[in-house]
Amino acid sequence: MAGEAHAAFAYQRAAAWPLDEERNGVAVVIETAERDQEVLAGAVRAAGIAVARALPAPVSVFAVARNKVPRTTSGKIRRRACAQQVAAGQLRPLAQWSSR
Repeated sequence: MAGEAHAAFAYQRAAAWPLDEERNGVAVVIETAERDQEVLAGAVRAAGIAVARALPAPVSVFAVARNKVPRTTSGKIRRRACAQQVAAGQLRPLAQWSSR
């Protein structure tokens, strides 16, 4: 859904998880090779709106550099590790958008 919202996110890895323990809202991290800040601003906004339309809840979207979303040795996305890295400031976004 988020990856289909903008060409900057086409064929990229993404992870999503609940924003808080009450399961009120969702956070999305998506990789991109794009570096133009204007393009990235539009991309995260488009992705956020696409997710918000599907899930009527608060949404936060973070664009990160390619190969930064944590994965297992077999290539599966590690959502919990991703959420922890975002919360700790270890996974630095290139751009972000929030509906809050």
